[in-house]
Amino acid sequence: MKLLSRLFRSEKKERVTVNLLVTEYVSRLRSGELVDRSTFISNYPHLAVDLSKAMASNPAVLALEDQVRRTRSSSQSAQRDPMSGSDVRLRDDRTPTQFIKPLDINFGEYEIFYEIGQGAMGRVYKAREKGTGRFVALKTLQAGAEIRAAQLRRLSREGFVHGQLNHPNIVQVYDAGMCEDVPYLAMELIKGGRTLETLLEKTGKPVEERRAAEIICAVARALAYSHDQNVVHRDIKPSNIMMVGDTPKLTDFGLAFVHQEEFARLTQSGEMLGTLCYMPPEQVRGRVRSPDDKPLPQIDVYSLGATFYELLTGEPPFTADSPVKVIKKVIEDDPSPPSASGVSKEVEAICIQCLEKMPEDRYSTASELADDLQCYLDGKPVSAPAVNWMLRRVQRTISRRHLIAIALTLTGVVLFVVACLVYLLLFRGS
Repeated sequence: MKLLSRLFRSEKKERVTVNLLVTEYVSRLRSGELVDRSTFISNYPHLAVDLSKAMASNPAVLALEDQVRRTRSSSQSAQRDPMSGSDVRLRDDRTPTQFIKPLDINFGEYEIFYEIGQGAMGRVYKAREKGTGRFVALKTLQAGAEIRAAQLRRLSREGFVHGQLNHPNIVQVYDAGMCEDVPYLAMELIKGGRTLETLLEKTGKPVEERRAAEIICAVARALAYSHDQNVVHRDIKPSNIMMVGDTPKLTDFGLAFVHQEEFARLTQSGEMLGTLCYMPPEQVRGRVRSPDDKPLPQIDVYSLGATFYELLTGEPPFTADSPVKVIKKVIEDDPSPPSASGVSKEVEAICIQCLEKMPEDRYSTASELADDLQCYLDGKPVSAPAVNWMLRRVQRTISRRHLIAIALTLTGVVLFVVACLVYLLLFRGS
């Protein structure tokens, strides 16, 4: 009986995996990619028979393959819908999606429509909850791949944290669990799926100063709420801030530090987690907690400041051609003055106070940052001191020379001691 039970579970798991792979195949075709079906199937030899049958009998696959072939063979930049007579403009030679029927793939209590994104951990699908009819973003771990313990812990943490937070500027999680051994999160579906990163890429230029301040102020309020729940995000960056119209929503708490014994163990102190150009010096060094093991809100203040800097200037505060050089800049250097890009002195002062090297020199809380941004938006004086770039350069130079002097002194002492020992040995030997 146990053997039969295991075989039954394995069969169900493979069926779900095949369904998700069909969804991936269709998503790639939808993007305009010329994917050879036989080549795709050959990447999964243990599922080749079932995958081949599923594709051959799926009308959406057949229709889409035909659509891609016709689109690629046509040099026209627009097609006409015979039903409505409206023009469908093709962007970047991609297949139009208006007339493609959703996939009929069941995933537990959800019906998957199509893939809307993918990342290092897994894939995200547009799905509909059968019971309520609500559309959700269904986030799953990679189909067809071995689920690593670290990935599962991260997804578990993300589901737990999101479940504890309820704020208008934080993406909501409705459900979390396992379906046929595939872990998933059912999250609020963001129409359009725009992030600050895609916004910057699309426009190719900085965000208008006041608009940038409004966005960061709203996210700072969300972080203040999160910190009140003893949750530090630790991975604030433009790609983790979604835009719903003009409203920013913070997402992806997969690296969050939670001051709760069960989840605090998921990420130990000493690990360097996050994205380098948005990480503060203490996070680069792996020092992410205070002596009493409480979350440090200044970590998120710095990362939000780095995001603010990129919105204002179009570039992260520190970039280089290697991770080592980025780390060195994060620890030692000041960023280029935002005012050189036309940013006002008040906003520059707020941004740079977020990016101070020492946590105690930054805003002590995200709430303080939000209050200062609101002062700027209301036309009131800000608390952040004006930045004297000449003085900062002098201080940095003195600090570096001081460290060099200490190193040279210690080297001299060591050499003197060694020389004395050698002299004594030689003197005694004679």
